[in-house]
Amino acid sequence: MRSSWREHRGKPYFHADYAHYGEDLAALTVEVNAVNELLCQQVGKSVALLVDVRGTVGTPEAIGFIKRSAALTEPYVARMAVL
Repeated sequence: MRSSWREHRGKPYFHADYAHYGEDLAALTVEVNAVNELLCQQVGKSVALLVDVRGTVGTPEAIGFIKRSAALTEPYVARMAVL
């Protein structure tokens, strides 16, 4: 998994690294599912999340998949930013 916990100014956040997958929906799916599993183990509304999708093609399938992921993990995310 490329995604990981990081820190900024002493505060932890999770970097969901969905960058540079191009049109490779299969690889993106593996990464998103791993992130979903990890985030769904956290305390409710406790995660600061940075989602990086630079270099990943926004096909209808990819966008739909990421939207479903966001709905699944929403109960655990306190705040989110998207690159």
